[in-house]
Amino acid sequence: MCAVPARQQAVFQEVARTVAEIKNLPVDELLAAEAAHQPLVLDSLDLVELSIRLERSYGFEIGADPEDFVLLRDLHSLAELVTRRSRA
Repeated sequence: MCAVPARQQAVFQEVARTVAEIKNLPVDELLAAEAAHQPLVLDSLDLVELSIRLERSYGFEIGADPEDFVLLRDLHSLAELVTRRSRA
């Protein structure tokens, strides 16, 4: 198993915290669902809030690329998207 780069791990933790706040869930509960391979369920209002927060924090907008919505299936995919598309 390869080590996860520190920046990617930090982005994952921040994305998990952000999604947990939006969903009004404890982070531990969200991470447990992720570990159980449960899909990330975001309604349209959640997506708007997430997009606004990520744009403020990382400088890009979800939905600029149609593939963005496919990558919202789980926290790891979302964190990978943020890591790839965010300002360095």
